[in-house]
Amino acid sequence: MDDFRGLTTKKFVPSDYCSDGCCKGLKWDCKDTLCYPILTNRIFSCAILKSATLSTILRNATFKVVTPLTYGLAGEKVCIKEVVGVKYKCLGLRNNYSDDPKHPDAILKECLDDEDLCFKPISGPICSCKDSSGYSKKLYNEYISKEKFQKHYCLDDICNTKGCDDESEGIKIKIYHNDVEYYVCDFKVIVKAQLKDCPDKEFLGVFEIPGITKLSDCINLNNLKETGLGLPSPYFYGNLCVPFERDSLIYKKFDGRFKVDCVTRASELYPVYSSSSLENSESDSGESENSESGSSELVNLKSGPNKYKFKADIVLCFRPKETVYTIIKDVIGVKGTLDIECDCDISQPGDNDCCDNHHGCHDSKPCNCGSSDTYDEIED
Repeated sequence: MDDFRGLTTKKFVPSDYCSDGCCKGLKWDCKDTLCYPILTNRIFSCAILKSATLSTILRNATFKVVTPLTYGLAGEKVCIKEVVGVKYKCLGLRNNYSDDPKHPDAILKECLDDEDLCFKPISGPICSCKDSSGYSKKLYNEYISKEKFQKHYCLDDICNTKGCDDESEGIKIKIYHNDVEYYVCDFKVIVKAQLKDCPDKEFLGVFEIPGITKLSDCINLNNLKETGLGLPSPYFYGNLCVPFERDSLIYKKFDGRFKVDCVTRASELYPVYSSSSLENSESDSGESENSESGSSELVNLKSGPNKYKFKADIVLCFRPKETVYTIIKDVIGVKGTLDIECDCDISQPGDNDCCDNHHGCHDSKPCNCGSSDTYDEIED
C-alpha cells in the first residue's frame, strides 16, 4: 500500500461534485487521484417516535403586568386579546448515567424488541437551572446507548433481513419508551390583554415559573418554587431499522413544543405594592431563551414596572418528540489529489522524464518524490 504520510485534511463539499447535494453514485477519475477507504461512523436509519399530545389547565395563574399603566386602574376587568406565546430557557431531561447510577433518574432506559438498553448523555448539558434550594441542576437532550446493540434473531416468521425501506440490509424492530420525565427552565406564558371598559389600553401580562420545573409534577401555583405543570409523562413508540447480526449504537434526541390553546376567565387588575421586576431570564453563561411564537412581543419582557397583576386560567398543551438514529461503523471512500514534486536522479538508469509525468514517479526509477499531497474526506 502507498505511504500516505504528509496528507493534510481539506473539507469535501458534496455540491462541488454532484447535483442536488446527493452523493449517490459519486465518481472521480482515479488516474489523477489517490483513492482509499477509511472507517467511520455512519447513520444507518432514523425514526421519529410517536407520542400523544399532552394537556393541562393551570387555574388561577397569576400574570404580572409588564407594560406601564397609569395609577387608579385597580379593580378594572381584564380581557385577554391574544396569546403571544411561550418562552423558556431550555427543555430537557435530568437523566445522567455518570452522575449517580444508584439514583432512578440517573439511568435512561429504552426497550428495543423486549431488550432493555441503557443510555448516557452524548455531550454536555444544554443548560443548568436552579431548583427550589438554589442548587443548579443540569438538563440534557442528546443520548447514546451505553452498550452496542445487535439484532441476531427474529421474533416471527415475517421478520427478514430485507425488512427495511432503504437499500441497506436491515430489520425493523419495535421500540418504545415510557415514563420520560421532561423538565423546563424559567417557564413563561405571555399574553396581550386590554381593559374591558377601556379597549384602547393594551398591555402585556406574563405568567412565570422561575427555576426548574418538572412537567409531570402536580400543580401548586401557591408555591411556584415547588409546582409542576401537571402534564402526564409521555409514552413513545414506533419502528426502527437496525442492521441484522451487526453491532450498532442507538442515538436519540429529545425535544418538544408547547402551545397555549387559550387563556380564559381573566380577573380584574390587582395592585402590586412591591417594586420587584421580572427576573433576568438569561443564564449565567449567556444562553438565550426559547420562544414558541412568531411575535416580536416576546423580546422585551422587562420594560416596565409591575404595578398590577391579574389571574386567569391557562389551557396548556405539550407535544413531546423523540428522534432515534441507528449508528454503525462503515467504510467510506477518501479521495487524495496528487500534487507531487519530483527530484530526478540522472546518475541512475531510468525514466528521467518522470517530473513531466507525476504518476511516473510511482512506476519509474530513479525518482525521489517529495509529496505535497492533499486529500478530501467524503463526509457521509
